[in-house]
Amino acid sequence: MTLVGGGTAPGSADLLSAGDEEPPSDLRWPLVVAVLVVALVAVVGAVRPDRDEPRAGEVDAVLSLEADGISVSQTGVLVVPVQLRNLGAPLEVRRAQAYAEPVRLDPEVQAPPALEVQQTRRLIVLVAPDCRLLRVESGLSFRANILLRVGAGSVARDLVLDLGADPAVVQRVVGLCGSVGGPGAAGTSWPQLAS
Repeated sequence: MTLVGGGTAPGSADLLSAGDEEPPSDLRWPLVVAVLVVALVAVVGAVRPDRDEPRAGEVDAVLSLEADGISVSQTGVLVVPVQLRNLGAPLEVRRAQAYAEPVRLDPEVQAPPALEVQQTRRLIVLVAPDCRLLRVESGLSFRANILLRVGAGSVARDLVLDLGADPAVVQRVVGLCGSVGGPGAAGTSWPQLAS
């Protein structure tokens, strides 16, 4: 059997292609550049640290004394306010303890259980200096520190503030306990507090 075709050859527009042809070159470069720009923006955005929002598990806090708020109770207890500023992610206060010597009673710390992002909270440290021991020429000097352990998740950090070295605390203790009263030293100032 013999097939007989028409008298003219089909034109190039009538041919079907399998998609092997390349697209016109004027469209290729803008497409490549656009893809590269999107990839570059994605990489830079992922690598650049964002300092506006704290990262989870980051522990960044500061303790500072509120010198103007220090007072003395009628029973001779120093009431020392301390600010705790959270500079990072939400924190929990895991330990709050004060150390002081010589004292009549164990020092206490009243601390908040937790702090939110960028929150500032007040702690109160209660210290009862033993004026009797401080007045005797025993070489004792007043010392007081606060230790605070704060944490976020599995990360923890200890913050320590030396209260006994602050001039505002020294002045309050001298005002509370007076001058040295040991033998031969009546009426003299109290140099041990300066340490």
